[in-house]
Amino acid sequence: MDKFITSKRQNLAENLSEGFINEQEIHQKELEDNENIQQNDNNEGDHDNVQTCNVTILDNEAQNNLEESENINHQPNYIPTNIFDPSQWKTIDIKLRDLLVENGPIRVDDLNFPIDKNSRHFSTTHYIRKLPNGEKHDRKWLVYSKDLDKVFYFCCKLFNSKSNTNQLANGGTKDWKNISSILKNHETTNEHITNMNTWIDLELRLLKNKTIDKNVQEQIKKEKDHWKKVLLRIIAVVKNLGKNNLAFRGKNEKIYEENNGNFLSIIEMIAEFDPVMQEHVRRIQHGAIHNHYLGHNIQNEVIQLLANEIKSKIIKKIKETKYFSIILDCTPDVSHQEQMTLILRCVDISKSPIKIDEHFVEFLKVDDTSGKGLFNEIINTIKNLELDINDVRGQGYDNGSNMKGKKQGVQKRILDINPKAFYTPCGCHNLNLVLCDMANSCPKAISFFGVVQRIYTLFSSSTKRWKILQNNVTGLTLKPLSQTRWESRIESVKAIKFQVLEIRDALLQLAKTSEDPKTKSEADCLATYEIESFEFLLAMTIWYDILFAVNSVSKNLQSKDMHIDVAIDQLKGLMSFLKKYREDGFTSAMNSSKEIATKMEIEPIFREKRIIRRKKQFDENVNDETTQSAEEYFRINYFLYIVDQAISSIEKAMVDHRDGPLTRDKCKENVQCQITLAIVIGIVLGCVFAFLYPYELFTYYSPSQNQPFGKTNLKAGSSSCESSERIGVLKLEIASLSEKNAELNIKLKFLRKQLRLAEQGRDYAQKQVMALGENHKAGPFNTVKGLRTNPTVVPDESVNPRLAKILEEVAVHKEIIVAIANSKVQSMLEVSFTSIKKVGIPNYLVVALDDHIESICKSNGVPVYKRDPDEGIDSIGKTGDNHAVSGLKFRILREFLQLGYSVLVSDVDIVYLQNPFDYLYRDSDVESMSDGYNNKTAYGFDDVFDEPAMGWARYAQTMRIWAYNSGFFYIRPTLPSIELLDSVASRLSKDPDSWDQAVFNEELFYPSHPGYDGLHASKRTLDFYLFMNSKVLFKMVRKDARLKKLKPVIVHVNYHPDKLPRMNAIVDFYVNGKQDALEPFPVGSVWQKK
Repeated sequence: MDKFITSKRQNLAENLSEGFINEQEIHQKELEDNENIQQNDNNEGDHDNVQTCNVTILDNEAQNNLEESENINHQPNYIPTNIFDPSQWKTIDIKLRDLLVENGPIRVDDLNFPIDKNSRHFSTTHYIRKLPNGEKHDRKWLVYSKDLDKVFYFCCKLFNSKSNTNQLANGGTKDWKNISSILKNHETTNEHITNMNTWIDLELRLLKNKTIDKNVQEQIKKEKDHWKKVLLRIIAVVKNLGKNNLAFRGKNEKIYEENNGNFLSIIEMIAEFDPVMQEHVRRIQHGAIHNHYLGHNIQNEVIQLLANEIKSKIIKKIKETKYFSIILDCTPDVSHQEQMTLILRCVDISKSPIKIDEHFVEFLKVDDTSGKGLFNEIINTIKNLELDINDVRGQGYDNGSNMKGKKQGVQKRILDINPKAFYTPCGCHNLNLVLCDMANSCPKAISFFGVVQRIYTLFSSSTKRWKILQNNVTGLTLKPLSQTRWESRIESVKAIKFQVLEIRDALLQLAKTSEDPKTKSEADCLATYEIESFEFLLAMTIWYDILFAVNSVSKNLQSKDMHIDVAIDQLKGLMSFLKKYREDGFTSAMNSSKEIATKMEIEPIFREKRIIRRKKQFDENVNDETTQSAEEYFRINYFLYIVDQAISSIEKAMVDHRDGPLTRDKCKENVQCQITLAIVIGIVLGCVFAFLYPYELFTYYSPSQNQPFGKTNLKAGSSSCESSERIGVLKLEIASLSEKNAELNIKLKFLRKQLRLAEQGRDYAQKQVMALGENHKAGPFNTVKGLRTNPTVVPDESVNPRLAKILEEVAVHKEIIVAIANSKVQSMLEVSFTSIKKVGIPNYLVVALDDHIESICKSNGVPVYKRDPDEGIDSIGKTGDNHAVSGLKFRILREFLQLGYSVLVSDVDIVYLQNPFDYLYRDSDVESMSDGYNNKTAYGFDDVFDEPAMGWARYAQTMRIWAYNSGFFYIRPTLPSIELLDSVASRLSKDPDSWDQAVFNEELFYPSHPGYDGLHASKRTLDFYLFMNSKVLFKMVRKDARLKKLKPVIVHVNYHPDKLPRMNAIVDFYVNGKQDALEPFPVGSVWQKK
């Protein structure tokens, strides 16, 4: 609220005060002898209806009809918005006339004037009069009324005599066809010239304070200043209460009485210290004024004025940005009226960096909630806000059929008008519906959540029972089930899962101590038949696993900077989790539940229920029925049922995302990949059948052949079915096919390997494998292009099965970010993984070198892996500094590559601002950021070595490039990559004092030469503006206004020792929008000798 109205508060108070000047007090002080005026003022009564923008003075008859109480019960239906519009000048008295003359006529220039039925409208050219000699004269007395679409003469309207019936002076005109002649004729009349002179004379006297009622004018000015100050304080109180969403009124509206509400209480507090408000309250208490403007009507009108000001600023910003998106949601209020919230999103280009702003505009009362009714309401509202429906670029609603319907829904109707208004459903609402479908699809699931709610209700319905719960449960508090946000139910399940033993003890204690039979029975039933049931423990574990996964995705989807492609990846990740959980989840949940059951000293078995068998008919086969164990029944009818329901619901929810226009191109690519894969599979299957059935898949025997189709051939067990000779032939064919089948298995394994390479997203690796055993001819000049990468290794999970299992859960597309850390870098690690979470990167892993870092990661929900004990690594990992720890990564990363995963190696002094996987090329073995700070140093340049002693040959050409940064590089699982890691790790172990980055670059760049075999790893330098080091940021970017608008992917604080404060400053600058966050830091750092 502050950013919209703070700068306008003074002007708003000045405008309001023009209509708030109380003539009664002025006349009581200066004109006590004027009985008529005093009588009229006393008749004004106690009205609190503020004439905020329309300074219409009530005549005596209207004043006598006002209530003589302090409060007015009716709510004003109209708040004038422009006191300077001639349409508001109903009755012009001395006060209004002086006010208008002081401010002068207000013109309307920047307006699209409405067109009348003759297709004509007013033009601003009529403000200028062109004289015969060519001179131009300003008609400053010509005023256009926006409300009436008419023009008036300002001076004639104010000083017109009753005998003058001129239309322009009284009612204005809108005869646009003859307006020029009407103006020319009128401005030369005697009445107009006389009124002009009167106007100019009064304007000069008011300016010089030389009017006849000079003393009264001075008193009026003094009173104006007082009321401006009073109104400034009233507006400030209204703004403060509104900003904090506090109630205004209490049980009464009288000052200095109890329960008079927050508004009057704050006024009383201000009056204790502020002389202006003290004087105002004194006048009220002594009856010096009746119109104190502290009643509920003035509060409502000031609120409305502030709301109009905020709305106008929002609409102005949206008009400047031109394009915007709309978000709608409907909900019934306490009065059972359907209210629809209208939210507009736009790109704020007035700020740096550019931000996406989301503004609530208003509530819309809707009676027709059908797609057509809501659509009409939206169209009318956008038109009233003076916005263009064709400028809408996005629409977001919930998943109601009236909103997302593809034929009659709101989104379809808007798309029919504006095809560029892309529709995106609410992702969080989708997840809510998924969980709702899961919980309501199975009676056992409904029963489980019923038990959870019963436990909470039993304890929360009494303070004594809650005290028993607190005495037994000291950790997480029981939570009730949410009826709207299903993913938040994890808090309810979490409290029970991790404290089920304590909750059971609390229930048993309650059953033992309670004197209420109903409570005793309920507590005993929950403890004995529900919590001590292994089926309940297993269901609790399953639901916690599912809710945890869904809640994590839901939280990420609700972040402000979530992108639609990231949202789709998150949903895909959730889908892959559920599919994997469907295969392995039941076993893991059983193991976890058995551990809980052991602690609770209950048997981990399912309670067998008596099978109710229906009566068999005489002709039914008794052996047709298959019996299932209780465990198998639970797995099939509960576990698989809810997981399949979740997978089905998410697939259905993802259709709207995948079909969206923003992902249409990606879908086409996916379809092409799927078609290609289907063709390959078809060829493979064709080969298989060709080998298995070399002649025909189905052999047709004609009646003329040796074995005609006869009835005896169809009889089972017939002696004439097959001859002994035929049996021998079949045995030979089976033996032959077995040999061919073995050959086919070998070929299938080879084809599967090729398919695995194709699934990695790019076909370069597959082409390389296919080309290894072939010789190719060189093509025409300038058409030959070699492959720049090597084939990936075959994954070997036996290297580290535990790590393989973790990577299978965390990695995305066989890629993962890996950071290695110990306790000495905890603070930087927390900043780094917080930025990763903020961006929404799911595939990252911390390799913990000590127990403390492992616990820190687990408490923050960060995927973590702690290696098995290794004396060579642990001695350095637990006590080494940042560089020593950095050198360990070359030994640790080898296992990741052996398992077939591409790794994005990351030091902990890195802040993530975008997802780096979106900016990789994946066409080289190693892609690394550079320590260079411009094109030459980052990408290489020619340098000249000068040796004067050589004379004519003193200059020698050299090639130079700044080192790759070993703290951030992407490495693929290829043989040259693994050879690189082995070489670097071997050299570092032999020479502990060497710098890992220097060794890394030497092994990567040095060519083969006598006595040394160089590596064949291909390499690529990453964009130094996107993958930015701290020298680039603090030396160049922060001093360049154009470069400051660029948002890098990551920033590596590698050039400065004060890493943590600089990392926090980078977050403040790029994430929190603090433009001066980088300024306090010097370009370099002070050199300190060790």
